[in-house]
Amino acid sequence: MNRSLELFGVPLAGAQLIEASAGTGKTWTICGLFVRLLLERALRVREILAVSFTNAATAELKARVRDRLESVSRALEGDPASGADPFNADLIRRIANGECAGVDRVRARERIDLALAEFDEASIHTIHG
Repeated sequence: MNRSLELFGVPLAGAQLIEASAGTGKTWTICGLFVRLLLERALRVREILAVSFTNAATAELKARVRDRLESVSRALEGDPASGADPFNADLIRRIANGECAGVDRVRARERIDLALAEFDEASIHTIHG
């Protein structure tokens, strides 16, 4: 079965499993879900657990989550290059339309900046961790 995942439609409660072939966007999706959890559920970085299968995949995931947070922060500042990213553009539109669990642009920026400041506490591990 070939089924596309709608990132902004994924429930943010409970455990979620993302399983797909290589190159299908799993890491991109996890990064987006990480941001949504920070904004929509007001979780702190240390309250989110992301697990991957290899050390290399885990290192990539950690780097890409941090990159996504930095990109979202720049987009919330109004950086046109970061705002052109499809995820950022959709997120900012959802915030502007009140579709992001009551989070406005200022609150979103505060939560993302806090996440960046606390990023060393992120629980992104291999199955061995």
